[in-house]
Amino acid sequence: MIGLPKQKFMPAELEKHLSNSGFSTIALIGCRGTGRFFPCCEYDVLVDAKEKQIRHDVIGSKYIDLIPVPQKSAAEEAFDLLPMKIILDHNMILLGLHRDSKKEDVIKDYAISKILETISALKKAEDCHQDKNQIDASFWIHSAALEFSSSSIALSRGAVHPTHLLDDVRDSASALGVSYEIISDAMNLQRASRTSVERRLAGINEVILSSLQIQEGSPESVYVYSKQLNEKISWLLKNHAILQAYTFLGYESVRMLKHIYYRFCQDAGIPLHHSRIITEILDRSEVPYRLSHESFKLLAIENEANILSTLQGLGTLVEVVRRKATTERLN
Repeated sequence: MIGLPKQKFMPAELEKHLSNSGFSTIALIGCRGTGRFFPCCEYDVLVDAKEKQIRHDVIGSKYIDLIPVPQKSAAEEAFDLLPMKIILDHNMILLGLHRDSKKEDVIKDYAISKILETISALKKAEDCHQDKNQIDASFWIHSAALEFSSSSIALSRGAVHPTHLLDDVRDSASALGVSYEIISDAMNLQRASRTSVERRLAGINEVILSSLQIQEGSPESVYVYSKQLNEKISWLLKNHAILQAYTFLGYESVRMLKHIYYRFCQDAGIPLHHSRIITEILDRSEVPYRLSHESFKLLAIENEANILSTLQGLGTLVEVVRRKATTERLN
């Protein structure tokens, strides 16, 4: 595990730049807000932006994600705001977001919502497995492992950050007394190597290019995101964090494939909860919804382990964490 340095405040040059850009609401969240981060991690900053989408930017040598202040604080949004460090809040917008919420209730609600998403993903994986659709079954198993990881990290009173998700889920699995090996198998970590990380990164870069029209934000923002992603992986590899890099890229792969599929559903009128998420977009003729077999193979989402045993193992872990989460919420 890489040692995480401590830092509490936003660098003065970033704060000055944001203030000079006309923002009157500025707050640091994400891993930089907790003070536990890798040097390659970006700054996640809440701002009173007019845009509804996250904007990726680079100020000097520092990457920054400008995140619009949420209009309402749903379970996931409220949880993400817990480590918030307010820099500016002239209109008292941020202080009102948690006015009626207790930290412990936010944590428990988030953990339960992630467990429910895990259960949903496992059901889809089971349905696909019964249909002998290994590609989509593997995708939903990977998705379930990520959702389960977020829930268990939250229950251990940790913050969920994709870049160091692996270290945090290891710690939370130990604290909760659940099997990290099952989570590792579901995420295909047995494949992790410097070469497989580089291949997975190449796959993500190919997917970004082929789906550029439907990526979130402007082309400039997507370009910064891609550059940031590649530099982050380079730093992790240089610091021998191969498993962390592989896990993070798995998270990004699942997130990106879901986004492409949901945009496809939006235009095609297909129900959003359809389980054939990968086979629906594999080798479609229409760009930007086409996912090539070559790109998907590079992402290494397809599970080589026994799908049925992995499903059963994750199901057992979910029941343990579900009972703990619901018991805590009732207390």
